[in-house]
Amino acid sequence: MIHREISEYELFLNKKNIYILKELSNNEITSENERFIITLLDKLFIYFFYCKHEYSFEKIYRITINKNILNSNKRIKDIRNLKYPPNSNSVTKYGRCNLPKQSIFYGSLMQMTSLNELKPRVGDLITESTWVTKSKKSLIYIPIFSNQPTNEPFINKETGEIIERLTNLRTYEMDMIFKNQTKDYPKNLKELCYLIVEFIADCFSKKVNSNNHWNYIFSAYLADKFFNKLEDGKVDAIYYPSVQDELNSENLAIKPKVFEELYILSEVRESFVTEDPSDGRQGYYMQGIADCKIFDFGNNEILWEYNKNFQSNETIQFLKRNYGVDLD
Repeated sequence: MIHREISEYELFLNKKNIYILKELSNNEITSENERFIITLLDKLFIYFFYCKHEYSFEKIYRITINKNILNSNKRIKDIRNLKYPPNSNSVTKYGRCNLPKQSIFYGSLMQMTSLNELKPRVGDLITESTWVTKSKKSLIYIPIFSNQPTNEPFINKETGEIIERLTNLRTYEMDMIFKNQTKDYPKNLKELCYLIVEFIADCFSKKVNSNNHWNYIFSAYLADKFFNKLEDGKVDAIYYPSVQDELNSENLAIKPKVFEELYILSEVRESFVTEDPSDGRQGYYMQGIADCKIFDFGNNEILWEYNKNFQSNETIQFLKRNYGVDLD
């Protein structure tokens, strides 16, 4: 990061670039404007501002919709199917934190966040995996923190100040740390610093039409820079608020190599979705089918115990006949 003062003209040019990028981001992105967007982002990256944190996240949750992996409601038996695409060449689209041909582990810090992110539907067989740390080693991560939820006020415990329309204490504290770190920056540099950090937060907080993967180009580009260009490539993860949870909770995107080094599977739970919010309901309702805490890590096997399903054989047969649920 630079710390010298910049000229009014430099500030003007960068404000102009940010404005153009925001305008582009507000519309559907296509392959035709991909190169132009990347060129503008490259220019902005010269004046890049970010925070770096270190922490050991002891537990991470992930939801897998079985049919998205196995093309049917079959039971998942291979641990690798619960992680990330093992072959990066199979990744053909932009994601929130990945470029095409880039494999990233996505997980959440709360169980419900995973459900909101994946949005399973009635009839889906899903597998929730819980991952725990193998060691005390911390993740080096870049937090996304500038934007806040808008459903409740936040009260500063130290001053009693009521901050309207702010709820996420974790990202609020990160924002305060960042502003304290930059409080002595020269005037123009500080203004640009805040504009860029806000723009980065907008990119990761953007609600997109997920049917058009080009809409993720902004956050995917930035994630690649975080992972591969900053701190000599030693950034392990990105900590970003969940768009699907209105920024009230957080997700982690982790480099696969780092994830393998630091995390191990602790438990899997298998459920059948019987209600979802798509018809106006307030949330999800699921019937638990089975759970498992026994694994053969050498062979990547989940050792399900077939005689310990939570549901009766009659119910299992009904799910098999009507929804193609296959536990064999």
